[in-house]
Amino acid sequence: MIAAYARHGRMIHAKTTFDAAPRRNSSSWNAMIAGYAQNGHCKAALHLFRAMNNEGQRCDMVTFVAAIDACAGLSALVAGRSLHSIAAAAGLVAHVEISTAIVNMYAKCGNLDDATIVFSSIRNKNLISWSTMITAFVQNGHTDRALDAFLAMNVDGLFPDAVTFKSILSACSHAGLFEHGFFHFDLLVHDFGITPTMDHFKCMVDLLGRSGRLLEAEELVQTMPFVPDDVTWNTLLAACRVHKSVERGKRAAEVLLELTSEIPGYYVLLSNIHAAAGDHAEKAKVRDLMEARGVRKKPGWSTIEINDRFHEFTAGEKFQHPKKQQILEELKRLSVLMKEDGYVPDTTEVLRLVNEDEKESLLFFHSEKLAIACGLISTPPGTTLRVVKNLRVCSDCHSATKFISKITGRKIIVRDLNRFHHTENGVCSCGDYW
Repeated sequence: MIAAYARHGRMIHAKTTFDAAPRRNSSSWNAMIAGYAQNGHCKAALHLFRAMNNEGQRCDMVTFVAAIDACAGLSALVAGRSLHSIAAAAGLVAHVEISTAIVNMYAKCGNLDDATIVFSSIRNKNLISWSTMITAFVQNGHTDRALDAFLAMNVDGLFPDAVTFKSILSACSHAGLFEHGFFHFDLLVHDFGITPTMDHFKCMVDLLGRSGRLLEAEELVQTMPFVPDDVTWNTLLAACRVHKSVERGKRAAEVLLELTSEIPGYYVLLSNIHAAAGDHAEKAKVRDLMEARGVRKKPGWSTIEINDRFHEFTAGEKFQHPKKQQILEELKRLSVLMKEDGYVPDTTEVLRLVNEDEKESLLFFHSEKLAIACGLISTPPGTTLRVVKNLRVCSDCHSATKFISKITGRKIIVRDLNRFHHTENGVCSCGDYW
């Protein structure tokens, strides 16, 4: 019953059934933990996994994979390493399913070195393990290694599927490898006989957009053998923002907001296009449209793991934390140093109708900045900071993170809604396109 509820996303019913059970056996524990992980309740999955171990219950492989996946979802490196050690001691890493989950966990924590070591130790690599490693390289900005792994997989006697090709096309797109992208798209169709899905076409739209070929990107959206969804149009809109193509961006936004008018990020992108073009009247119209439709920006939050404990921050000056005063002092200190080094707050990210000083103040309290400041005052010098954000990183926070990494000599890894940003000495792995 618990597993059935979990499969349909009814976790409240699953938990009620679990709590009401007079006797909980390993099957009920396993079903509950797996259900939490599969439905994105990663903290609850890890909490229950620990409780299960404390009660002396035995977990099966499915539960172990679920717990490792929960660590991946949270970017919980300390907890993930602990599970890796337990799995190794129990001889479970010999199972390709466990090892592949561990590879994915390290990759989602931005720790590509350990992901690669574990992957290399897998004796009987299958298509899923290869695809997981390729995706890990792509997400962490290592396109060359992703392409090398793709070739090595073929040498190993395994042929790519649609999922593998999606990762490879994403790699080409993220790196702006125009010719490589079209070569692999042709390979997908003609050499492997795979029918391209909408996801493959989205990658090609992104590739064209990143390459500045906006006319071709727009034509592909309009002529692809699928009805383009909001994500496809948003891909084009994002390219228009980067390349400051206002009219094309307005066309894309018009269609996009007809498809779905409830996602605030789409309005923000359109607003940024107008702001970059200096058209503040049009930017104000976007804000008014959001208000008229009752659309509000989704609250931003960021988490950072420090000593096996998660610290969560919401955007705004009313955030709560035991070290709030020290965090604010650290941010003020960094703000002075960043401005001395050339940092200029990007107030175009603020939609509210307030003066420039107030806009700068609003940017000051963005959640990832709070998380980074907390990490800086809570860890020894040189410690890598790992932050997870629920939204796309805004241009101001992206710029600020680069300055902070340069000033403090820290490597800062931010995992946002779209990708990883490995920032070191003022340079981000995304190449400032995300």
